[in-house]
Amino acid sequence: MKSIGLGILVLLIVSILLSGCGSIGLTDRETAPQQAQTTEQQTQAQEGKVQDNKDQHDSSALTGVFIGYADTNSVEIIVGKDARMFSLNDQIKSDIEKLDINANDKVRFEIKEMGQGNPVITSIRKVD
Repeated sequence: MKSIGLGILVLLIVSILLSGCGSIGLTDRETAPQQAQTTEQQTQAQEGKVQDNKDQHDSSALTGVFIGYADTNSVEIIVGKDARMFSLNDQIKSDIEKLDINANDKVRFEIKEMGQGNPVITSIRKVD
């Protein structure tokens, strides 16, 4: 008799736990407006998202404190609270010299993410 009562209790507990796992979904009437969106609108939205993601990953503008050269092809700049390394090309090296950018100067610069390695600075200027 005890085993039957224990079995019923276990079955009751399991059924209560499983009933909480169900999801409350939208009815067909609630999803109809979303489904009415045309294929053209969906394509345009996806293209916009792809372009936004591309812009975010390709280039971004940052402000920081110039620390100095880490080696001949990279510099260290404090962005926020983090010191970060950035790669340079010959044009940016020349710009740093022409603009007389020195240690502790505040700079505004744009970078291009390369996937691997340090981001590359594409433009730089002093900020007053």
